[in-house]
Amino acid sequence: MLLTDLLLLSPPWAISAIPALGLSLAIAFAYWFWIELCYSYNGFYPYPLFTLLDTQQRAGLFVGSAFLMTASTVALKWVYARLNGIEQPSRLGSRQKKKA
Repeated sequence: MLLTDLLLLSPPWAISAIPALGLSLAIAFAYWFWIELCYSYNGFYPYPLFTLLDTQQRAGLFVGSAFLMTASTVALKWVYARLNGIEQPSRLGSRQKKKA
């Protein structure tokens, strides 16, 4: 239902890949901070995987998640433009519109 709402009923959003990556990294690291804070109080992680990973591996997991979120945002934005005929900048900088 959310995908249908996003692709067919929502207005287009104006975030590009670089800001999407920055936002995704901020969300991922804020969540990691929250998980570490919970661990400091509870003495255990909410997911068993975090117990198996060291700090460097956990950082890699969250960075990978941020890149996956960014790729999803870019892909959904592309699908939205294809379905709704939104103008997209070409590689040369000129604007092209999908022909009906």
